[in-house]
Amino acid sequence: MQCNYCGADNPEKAVFCKKCGRRLDGMAICSACGALTPADGEFCVNCGSNRNAPVYSMPLRFPAASAASAGKANKAARAQKAASPAGSPAKEKGRGAVILGAISFWCAAAAALVGMIFVFLIGCTLGVNGVSSGVDTGYDIFYFFGDAYNGLDALTGTAETSALVGAVVGTMCACAAMAGTLACFILTVVRLVKILTKKTDKGISAPAFATGLAYICGAALLLLCVAQNSTIAGVSTGITANGATVAGIIICAVLLVASVVLRAIADGINCGVRQYVVNIVFSVLAAVFVFVALGMLGCGAVSVGVSTSGLEISATYGISSFFGQLSSMSLNVGGTGSQAAREFNAFYNSSTAMMMVLLIAAIAFGVMVVLSVPRLLSSLGGGLSKKTLVFTGVAGACAVVAGIIMCVASSQYAEQLGSSYSANVGSAAVAIAFGALVCIGTAAYAVLFKKQQQSDAPAEDETV
Repeated sequence: MQCNYCGADNPEKAVFCKKCGRRLDGMAICSACGALTPADGEFCVNCGSNRNAPVYSMPLRFPAASAASAGKANKAARAQKAASPAGSPAKEKGRGAVILGAISFWCAAAAALVGMIFVFLIGCTLGVNGVSSGVDTGYDIFYFFGDAYNGLDALTGTAETSALVGAVVGTMCACAAMAGTLACFILTVVRLVKILTKKTDKGISAPAFATGLAYICGAALLLLCVAQNSTIAGVSTGITANGATVAGIIICAVLLVASVVLRAIADGINCGVRQYVVNIVFSVLAAVFVFVALGMLGCGAVSVGVSTSGLEISATYGISSFFGQLSSMSLNVGGTGSQAAREFNAFYNSSTAMMMVLLIAAIAFGVMVVLSVPRLLSSLGGGLSKKTLVFTGVAGACAVVAGIIMCVASSQYAEQLGSSYSANVGSAAVAIAFGALVCIGTAAYAVLFKKQQQSDAPAEDETV
């Protein structure tokens, strides 16, 4: 076949000339639309562009991509690059990694189911030295929907008001526990159905973790409300979580930890070793500090102590039981016009305000824990988004606020009881310290690894 342009002889089945490189069929590629058009034509037969016009003046067949689409393309490219260590080509997961990933998947789903079941079994029992005596106190999660309001008509004055406030507080905590756990569980079930029917590529870790954490936070909220403890001569007696609550927390925690560890092993190191280690250390420490603060809030709202003749006595009360103590104190106060009555009323009003602030801070803390910890653990080792850092920082701030309120309330209560009493602020101080550490760590991570957050933000499927 002879070339029409240079006259060189080419094999019969050749498409391009071996000497000048032009097409042998007399066609050319339009620089505007990319389609084939006769080479001897002045205009493209497909898009009508002038083939002899300068390139910069030709109309664009395909407009330039917008900034948003370009950003998505860059993000997809970064995700593909991060799919293997140090940016090496992505490799297909081995059989072992697939098995570990499946076990991690079902551990997370089981944790969600355990949280949903055990949230309705949350309750308290009488314990001695931290060991349950098996005596049911009646303070279960359903107590505040009926029994807590029985007998209010028989009370008068401050006693009636205190009992009502305590009942309302308990109802709020019970509603928050059940509603939060139920909402997260529904999201988990919906996500699970979509995954099994292959209608989504999103993971189940985040909603499943959120369900388990909602249950744990709900148990802590109820204990913050009804906890009551007294220690005399080293013997501690009080109202603590019952066996079902403790068992649910342990089972849920074990399943969540197993899911996190197995998933981390299955995924491997998805970015540079240094950044991977920093991310995993920050995520784990932040989650641990948040859980420690949560445990301290569940110990009770007010704590005081007294030393009499060498005998050490201490007492701790939750929000509801604290109002019960205020009710008994009001019976020992003189007439409504006395100085003692006026001082007690002022103390009662300030205590009520502080307990409401404590309750709001505790509920907000629980919400932030449900929003932040699943994000921290579901993509362990990966970069953290701005939302994750904001939720984590707010959770730490709520713990600090709640701890401060507990300290102030305990101090005022001890002062009201008398000069021989002193405030026990150990639990509150620990909550403040760990909450502050979460805030400081979050701020430091945000400042030191700002660019890394933008490039390695977790995928959307790991949000709650």
